[in-house]
Amino acid sequence: MLTGCPPVSGPSPSDLRGQVDRFHHDLRWKYNNTVVQRVDPEFAEDFLDVLEDLNKDLKITAWDVRRVKVVEEKNEKTGKKKRSARLKVHLTYYLMPSTVLHDENVKQVWEEQGGRWFLISMKGGPLTFPPPEEGDGEN
Repeated sequence: MLTGCPPVSGPSPSDLRGQVDRFHHDLRWKYNNTVVQRVDPEFAEDFLDVLEDLNKDLKITAWDVRRVKVVEEKNEKTGKKKRSARLKVHLTYYLMPSTVLHDENVKQVWEEQGGRWFLISMKGGPLTFPPPEEGDGEN
């Protein structure tokens, strides 16, 4: 790749649906370094560690975004608008060595920050985001 060249493909950072689809595509195909570019930067490094730990075992076979609800709120102190999105995503996956398929609905929250959409939280399915802190009783 040539130094200084912009990426050739990919959705606009302000395109929620494109960012969500690219996140799940990259998660499925284990492009972990691009997955973490779409998560809350505060937890990106920890999430990358979780992905790398599951790299050999987690196999996502399909995903389907079932519902998207965009919410716009106004900060009463600053007057600035903040947009977030609540998603329901259906994941089909298995965790090796088992080949039993799991079908689960995952709840995700995305937030727009500086014109870019980032995953803020994910509950359900094989991954939790933000990742649990060490010593909090979760694996």
